[in-house]
Formats: sequence, C-alpha cells, structure tokens
Amino acid sequence: MGVQERRLREKQELRQEILDAARDLFVHEGYDNVSMRKIAEKIEYSPTTIYLYFKDKADLLDQLCEETFARLEKKSLQIDRSTSDPLEALRKGLRAYIDFGTKHPNHYKLTFMTEMQTSEDPEAFARARAAGQRTFDHLAGQVAQCAKLGIFQIHDVKATSQMLWAAIHGITSLLIVKHRFDWVEKERLIEGMLDTVLSGLGAPRPVNVYPCAIETKLIRVAYAGINLYGQETKIQADSKEGRDRCFACSQESSRSEGCKDRRCKRALANRA
Repeated sequence: MGVQERRLREKQELRQEILDAARDLFVHEGYDNVSMRKIAEKIEYSPTTIYLYFKDKADLLDQLCEETFARLEKKSLQIDRSTSDPLEALRKGLRAYIDFGTKHPNHYKLTFMTEMQTSEDPEAFARARAAGQRTFDHLAGQVAQCAKLGIFQIHDVKATSQMLWAAIHGITSLLIVKHRFDWVEKERLIEGMLDTVLSGLGAPRPVNVYPCAIETKLIRVAYAGINLYGQETKIQADSKEGRDRCFACSQESSRSEGCKDRRCKRALANRA
C-alpha cells in the first residue's frame, strides 16, 4: 500500500471514529448536551481535528443520519434484486427495517427518535432529509406496485405508506426502549404484526395450517387459519364423498384443489 492510500485510509478511519463517538454521546447524553470539545475528548483528539472533517455539530448529526439511511437503502436494493414478487419484497423490506433497528439501537434512536433542531437554513440537515425521502419514496413505490397489481385494496398510496412506516417504527422503537417488558417471543410478535398490517390492506396471509381435526362418523372439521377478513377458515370434509366445503365461503372443491375463493384461499389441513 502506497503512502497516499495509507493516508486516505487513516482519514476514513478517523472520520468513522468521530462519527461513532458522536453517535454514542448524542444517544446517551442528548444532542443538546454534547459539544464538539466533548466528542474530541472521547476520541482523544483536539477539537480542531474534528472541524477538519465536519463543519459543526449539526453537520455531524446530519451525516450520521445519512449513514443510517444509506444502510437501509442498500438493504432495500439488495432485496429488490433478489425478489421478483412485489408483496414479498415489501414484506422483506419492512422486516429488514425492524431487524436493523433492533440490531443497531443507537443508529436507530439517533436517526428516528432524536428531534433535530429547527432552522431557517434550507440546507440544515439536507443530507439526512434527502436520504430519508429516498427511503420513504422506495417504500411508497412498493406500495403503489402492490396496489396496481390488485394485491392491496387502497386509494391513497402516500397515506398507506405512512401507516406502514408508523407501524414498523412503533414496534421497532418499543423493542428498543421497552426491552424489559414481558413481550411474547420476538419472531412471533414481529411476524404477527406484519401479517395483521398487510392483510388489513388486502394481502393474503401466509398459510398457517393447524392439523387438529375433530373426528365424527362422517364429517371431519379442521382449523386452517384465519382468512383476510378475520374469519376462522374451517374445512368440512365428507369422508364418504371425498369433497371439502370451506366454512368461510361455502365453496366446494376436491381435497387436492382446496378452496379457490380469493377471500379464503388456503391449503387444506393435513388429515390424520
């Protein structure tokens, strides 16, 4: 490695060290209570050194938030490249947002749970605002695509996107700040929330089949999940005729086909 490359790497490492120190102090002591001098003391450099990289404390916060949004945006683009189904891509993106926040609570708290100072300067926090808008626009684009394909039954893409953001922010922030609360198993909580929110927009729930059939002489009834409208989806199977009738829509079909009604499309419960 040449001298110039080594110096460039050292500058990048020092810049990141300043950002990490500032993030930690902003989160634990509050943005208003942290000075550039205090950040310099934490990394054992002079305040003058920090000013070589950042204009002021607001610039530091701006670039910290931009860094967080950039990581979320990068993950979203990776999901887009690996997933062709729009609903699946949206769901994975929502889950990635929650996972990022719970794995990196300081990044999340600083970017989404810290109030930025108001300023008349149109350039104040310009980087963070631009990066945040790109992240939201990506979410809105996914929602619009699901609506266009008839997956979601909605009339306002912007409002729906904001509702989704509010939902995932709510669960993420609660898991971060209320970590001592007696939550149910984390995976069940997160996946259940995503199921509920997306199905409320018209998306089909993932198939959840519970093979707990109750035997009678001729009829077996099996619980096969909850349909899009919150109704229990039960399958009535006539052991003589080999036909199944869905209790949610009363549509008959062969056992191999399952119910074809869009409202309650489910795999039949496994038979004992």
